Amino acid sequence: MSSGRFGVTYEEVVKAVSKLQKKKIKVTIESVRDELGTGSKTTIMQHLRELRGERSSSKDKDYALRKDMISLVRLMARLLNLEVK
Repeated sequence: MSSGRFGVTYEEVVKAVSKLQKKKIKVTIESVRDELGTGSKTTIMQHLRELRGERSSSKDKDYALRKDMISLVRLMARLLNLEVK
């Protein structure tokens, strides 16, 4: 009795994407599949969508944090300016 493959994992796709980016190869379903040597296009596509979602979510959080920090610095500058006068 042979055991079947469960499909490529999210972690495998992340590693493949990292390797492709280091090689400056455009990340596509096909290029990831070629790098892995296996995997269904549907599974790879789902993992790529998840990865892109994480990255954009992370960028959104970074942007919000920077925006908050800028607001805080502006407020501190106004307060310091009032104390100097």
